[in-house]
Amino acid sequence: MPALREIDQVGKREELADFIANIEAQATPYSTMVKKGKKPNQTLIEYQMEAYPDTGHEGVSDGLDVPSFDHIARKPAQALPQKMWWNPAVTDFSEESNVAGIAKSEMAHQKIKGLVILKRKGERRYLSNSEQAIEDGADQPYETRGLFMWHSNAAQAVYPVHADFRTPAASRHTDPLDQLTEDAFGDLAQSAYEQRKDSIALTGLVGVALKRHISKFSTYVDNVSGKTSARQFNQDAKSRAIINVIDRLVMDTGTVDLMISSFLMTDETTGALTNYSTRSGLFLDMDQMELCYTRLPRVRDLEDRGGGPRANMDMIAAQKCKNPLGSFIVMTDSDS
Repeated sequence: MPALREIDQVGKREELADFIANIEAQATPYSTMVKKGKKPNQTLIEYQMEAYPDTGHEGVSDGLDVPSFDHIARKPAQALPQKMWWNPAVTDFSEESNVAGIAKSEMAHQKIKGLVILKRKGERRYLSNSEQAIEDGADQPYETRGLFMWHSNAAQAVYPVHADFRTPAASRHTDPLDQLTEDAFGDLAQSAYEQRKDSIALTGLVGVALKRHISKFSTYVDNVSGKTSARQFNQDAKSRAIINVIDRLVMDTGTVDLMISSFLMTDETTGALTNYSTRSGLFLDMDQMELCYTRLPRVRDLEDRGGGPRANMDMIAAQKCKNPLGSFIVMTDSDS
């Protein structure tokens, strides 16, 4: 992308109000809430996955010597880092212009907005179905694995999750959205419960269409004829508002808190929404998710060679899923 030129600049003081009407930055809940791990000391981040085994419960005869010994088996896992950047530049004339709504210089404004863009880049990657990659010294850089790929039921291409820890098919909904009934959603939660052997407390990052679909659970129930309005709710007559929103699901197997995300399953090259983006969702045990920053987001001013100020804004992070078991996903690109 070329540097911002003065002739292309919007908002120079003429008859404009002294503010810039800008779209509010979208929330990046995952990047904000996920646990931050310690700084890696090498490119390949290795750790171990473990789970409690199923054991029998027979008795032990009096006087029996120990015939064999037990241990909890662990399996190795690997995560790779990824560098992401945003490099703002403005021309001399644009830097010296008095622009409506910008208290400081144009370059300072570009840096502030660039930090938001950089964080959005990370959020898109972490919530993607992209595979991690090893730098080859040519065209392929290091890339970190997205959460939909971490929760694949099949072996990943690079440092695959061990078969004992891959997300079971019962914890994945890949059919059309209208087939995600309340019972089907309950089956996903039950599968996560069975993996944990304990009550689940998950965070659901969901596309807007999936969120609306789940909210209908409070309005409709299934019968042999299809969807029938069979539930009742109260309306506040004074406010004249009908509220039909679900932000928390409390089930026999545990709880799921829902948050809408605009950055699920985006296109890796452009960042644009795909058919999956609004209909898919990650229902995560956040205790098992971790971001490890080799480099926290930073801003470096580069040499001005006469054309205007330039800067490099970057970060290096690796996404770890310490154990995919106990979470579940919805990954679908169609409504029916």
